[in-house]
Amino acid sequence: MLACGLIVVTLGVILPRGWYDSLPWDAELPRPGLRGVTVLQAALVLSGLLIALLGWLGWRPAWGSAGGRGRGPSWPESREIDSRTAGLLLLGITLFALALRLWRLDADLWLDEITPIAYYRDYSILEILATYVSSNNHLLNTLLVKGTTAVFGEQEWAARLPAVGFGVATIPVLYGVVRLAGSRLESLAAALLLALSYHHIFFSQSARGYTAYLFFSLAATGLLLRGLQRDDRASWLLYLATMLGNFAALLQSAFVAGGHVLTGAIAVWQRRRGGEDPRPLLRRLAGVFCASALLGFLLYASILPQAFVVIGTVYRNAGSGFKLASGEFITDLLAGLREGLGAGVFVLPLLALLLGYGFLVLLRRSPFLGLGLASPLVLIAGLLGLRGLSVSPRFFLLGVPLAIVAVVLALSELARIVAAKLPLPRPRLAGTFFGLALAVLAVSSLAALPRYYATPKQPYRAALAELIERRDSGDIIVLIQTAEHGFRFYATRAGLEEGRDFVVVRSLSALEEVVRSRGAEHTILVTTFRRVLRLGAPDLHQRIEADWVPARRFPAAIHDGTIAIWEARRG
Repeated sequence: MLACGLIVVTLGVILPRGWYDSLPWDAELPRPGLRGVTVLQAALVLSGLLIALLGWLGWRPAWGSAGGRGRGPSWPESREIDSRTAGLLLLGITLFALALRLWRLDADLWLDEITPIAYYRDYSILEILATYVSSNNHLLNTLLVKGTTAVFGEQEWAARLPAVGFGVATIPVLYGVVRLAGSRLESLAAALLLALSYHHIFFSQSARGYTAYLFFSLAATGLLLRGLQRDDRASWLLYLATMLGNFAALLQSAFVAGGHVLTGAIAVWQRRRGGEDPRPLLRRLAGVFCASALLGFLLYASILPQAFVVIGTVYRNAGSGFKLASGEFITDLLAGLREGLGAGVFVLPLLALLLGYGFLVLLRRSPFLGLGLASPLVLIAGLLGLRGLSVSPRFFLLGVPLAIVAVVLALSELARIVAAKLPLPRPRLAGTFFGLALAVLAVSSLAALPRYYATPKQPYRAALAELIERRDSGDIIVLIQTAEHGFRFYATRAGLEEGRDFVVVRSLSALEEVVRSRGAEHTILVTTFRRVLRLGAPDLHQRIEADWVPARRFPAAIHDGTIAIWEARRG
């Protein structure tokens, strides 16, 4: 280890610096005061010194010395299903999940799927790994999408393949995680509800890193619990590899790491409170969490200065999201929940009660699992709220599997309670109640899917076809602000040329210049994300509302993603 550490230190010292200056950067954003290559060098030197120090001290991990006692499933064995049946059912659920996520996979891409392709299609792997010109650069997904589109072309389904893969893989991972706190039947129920989840299907069909984030977050949480119980080398090495994948999936996974540290601290406190020596566990967790943090730091070292600038700039813009405690955020969140419940909107208050009760059941059965899943959400809300940064419901996507687990456990416990009150065979009766409740939730989720599949996330192709049909030879199509990247992506495919057939306008003065040169009667406007336009360029938004009328609107599955075509107001 000593020699290895010295090699890493040497690499940090002699690392070339010229390559960093040639990396691309958004000219509209200020450059950070600290260069990313300097941070990378410091990270390498620090890592090397730590490895060398451990080698010099002759450190060797004593595997098994920090393990604890785990809990088995609480579902009575008389009502449990055998492992072979559970495996076959899980396979069927996973294949069904795959079918649901492949259906209509070629629907239109939306803005946040298009911008990574537009930004990074011509970037090298080094530039992707070392550049953060957009918060949409989810490293692992960007690299995978670059690979799939290079092989299959820039097709919608090709760009979404990585998200689909991680989305489907999350189904058995959730089953394994729930097995840490419940029975095979409960675990299968959770896997089924995730397979049918409107929101999980939505993100599995979105070419971004969110399903990879869910996959790695759940897997890492399960491995953390297994490490706490067994303290074996395989569990902790897998945990480190999984957390590295999580960091690569989404920068937001730093909150998952923070939640795991909090969970570990409570585990150490519990050992001490129970009269056990907490020092072996404290040393193990300190080593594991430091190694995990160091891996994440090394991965993002050259990006971090840029990331702080981009995030601090973008997420202070009101149009990028909502204030956490605002009515707009609550309204947007509830709208998404209603869409996901389909015909079961009326059960929303009941589900809130089930969530609360189910989370208490989860904490009773496996407190560390409950903390591992919930604490990242608390940290996200706390830190972003204190910093005054804008938030979006997708930041709390980890709440979807947590909610599913809580609801399943709540229904399971309530089924037992109800069955115990009736003078009938309890195991069979409880299973019947649980199955009926699960069927109601499953049907409710399925009822939401036809509407989801019928509406593209943003219908650029339909709007573009309407524009081409409506446009006369002398007309110019004007893409207003956020309509830029999506329409440029699809318009160039349709043979339209920027500057000749369409132009991009980001300010009122630019729109006035187009109108002076072409005439209002020959100007067709295209807008999307009306709230972003209203908050980001209020004067431009007011002029459009005053002088143009919407000729056609194209609904979108993305909130506020409706595309509108405007014609000059006559008379």
